[in-house]
Amino acid sequence: MSTITLGKNRPRLGGKTVNKRRRQRSRQPASGIGAFRFVRNTLFTLMALGGLAVLGAGLLYGYRWVTSSPYFGLGEVVISGNQHLTRGDLMALGDVELGENCVDLNVSEVERLISNSPWIESATVRRELPGRLIVNVTEREPAFWTVRDGKLSFADAEGRVIAPAAPGEYASMPMLRMGENVQGGEALQGFVNFVGSGRAPFDMTQVAWVRVLPSHQIEARLDTVGVNVVLDMDRWETQLARINTAWRDLARRGEFSRVASVQATGDKVWVRLRG
Repeated sequence: MSTITLGKNRPRLGGKTVNKRRRQRSRQPASGIGAFRFVRNTLFTLMALGGLAVLGAGLLYGYRWVTSSPYFGLGEVVISGNQHLTRGDLMALGDVELGENCVDLNVSEVERLISNSPWIESATVRRELPGRLIVNVTEREPAFWTVRDGKLSFADAEGRVIAPAAPGEYASMPMLRMGENVQGGEALQGFVNFVGSGRAPFDMTQVAWVRVLPSHQIEARLDTVGVNVVLDMDRWETQLARINTAWRDLARRGEFSRVASVQATGDKVWVRLRG
């Protein structure tokens, strides 16, 4: 009679238990799942790359359309702050032409080119789409004529050369005479500002020439009254105030017609009469 034993021990088939063979069968489809995932990921990658290619092509096409469309053509250039340089001068300096594409315009380069002019102290440039350019400049203001390297040139209130004068260019300004190693600086500008403000008994239109002397003094010739004014550059504000007081006192006493020069130096004012 055969005996069947119930419990944990089960018949073996070929030396292996039935449960182990079942586990082996359950692992066999794993290779198929891995292949499916690989194909799926590959398809997703290809689709993403295709989408990026389409997007890139669209952006490129859009950029080409925007930078060639007449809708964005430069139709207006608004310029402010210029006194000496004309509108045409500034557009030529910035290499700007009406009709060119406003989007494709390099605003930073336009600003740099305009700022390179010796007449320009500062410049800002911005665009307003679809076709407007805003240019604002601050020019250096000429206060004198001067001769530099044999050329008649404009100079600012500190005596710094701005640019040579163009043929036929004229302005009513005094001539500045200053050695190459002599600096006018703050004192010269202070003299110009003081006279220009109306606080002096004369104005800049009466000044024929101004010299910055090696003795660290400023001398100005007033041709209309035939008087030279001399002041130390040290404490120039005080010296100008003293000249102003002496000038008015001489005029009040009726003695001004005899005056050849008024000089403020140190703590005193010297008046030299005509001989």
